[in-house]
Amino acid sequence: MGDRRKLHKCTGLLTLIILFSTFLVLTSVKVKAKQTDPRGRVIVIDPGHGGHDKGVTGTGGTLEKDVALALSLMIATDLDGEYRAKLTRTDDYQVAVFDRTALANQSNADLFISIHTCGSFRHSARGIIIYYFKKSHENGSEGDSLSVVPIQSGNIQPPWNSLQDSYKGAGKILAESIKESILYETESFDIKIQDAPLMVLGGADMPAVLIETGCLTNPGDEKKLNNKKKLQAVSRGISRGIKEYLKLKMPE
Repeated sequence: MGDRRKLHKCTGLLTLIILFSTFLVLTSVKVKAKQTDPRGRVIVIDPGHGGHDKGVTGTGGTLEKDVALALSLMIATDLDGEYRAKLTRTDDYQVAVFDRTALANQSNADLFISIHTCGSFRHSARGIIIYYFKKSHENGSEGDSLSVVPIQSGNIQPPWNSLQDSYKGAGKILAESIKESILYETESFDIKIQDAPLMVLGGADMPAVLIETGCLTNPGDEKKLNNKKKLQAVSRGISRGIKEYLKLKMPE
């Protein structure tokens, strides 16, 4: 009888050990799956302007805020199913610049993509410009944009302004990936990459770019941005560039 009780206790102990080990293995698998599941990656898409802030107005009356929202919704749809796309606004209302980046930080986003169009007093200005961040005191081009606001000294606390510093290289690579992908999807636009001290990028604690998807003050670009098929091609290019970047920098 004693031997039987000892055997029963040993069997029970062994069963508990096996169950506990199985639990640890399953937990580890779940954690690993969560870490590698692309749906766990968050991309924040930021449609520029909104509400009373119309942004640039095209020669034909097209509003930057409308193009930015339409394109951002397309990008979110293109990314859906593979990644979790979040928008800083989903309709025509105003969102403060700092709140846009704060949403991305609070969401632990992997990428921050701000969508705009550009405007210029020069009607010859045209094409897509993809910006990555630089501080205002650095040498280099400041960009040619009326739709975004450079950081002015004293307006932002240094810690916030410094968040993007460590992502400058990543932002440039992301910009290059998006440029190549847009060129793959459409040859309708000239595309440039520039660095600039853009306020909306400065506080992003993740790789970030701002894309001016055409120049509304150029009649040709305005026409393209009002063409749904051409806008969808730009959306596919941006989405493709995001996916290619994530595969390169964050392999599954």
